[in-house]
Amino acid sequence: MSIKVSRYSASLRFGLNNNATVGFDASTGDILVPPPPPTGLYAYFWHPDNPSDVVDFTKLSTSLLPVKYPVEWTFQVKTIRIYEESTVTWRRDDIMKMPENYLVILETPRGSVDMRATEEYSWDSESDFRYTFKIRVSSCV
Repeated sequence: MSIKVSRYSASLRFGLNNNATVGFDASTGDILVPPPPPTGLYAYFWHPDNPSDVVDFTKLSTSLLPVKYPVEWTFQVKTIRIYEESTVTWRRDDIMKMPENYLVILETPRGSVDMRATEEYSWDSESDFRYTFKIRVSSCV
């Protein structure tokens, strides 16, 4: 998944792993996100239940969760000193790897997007404002 605004971009990776845990787990592929830049774009998966001591394990650039449905990832996007259209994009091929009988929905601040039907979501971002999104994979039944 890629987030873009102006000339800035950030990449986030989410997925499932049979050996993953719900908390931070470097052995299965969870990866921390670098600190925010002075100007530009800051995006990360948010895990409020993860420990946060000297290193902030609540903010990840890669989040792998156990294969157990329903599943949900929360990510936040913040533009720093820029006001422009922001876009989240993903590869439909990656979304299609989820079981066919499950919905894959992006919950945005302005509504829901079927991630199987499209490959992007755009909005007009405000400077120094944090936007929260959720990716939800749940049964169609």
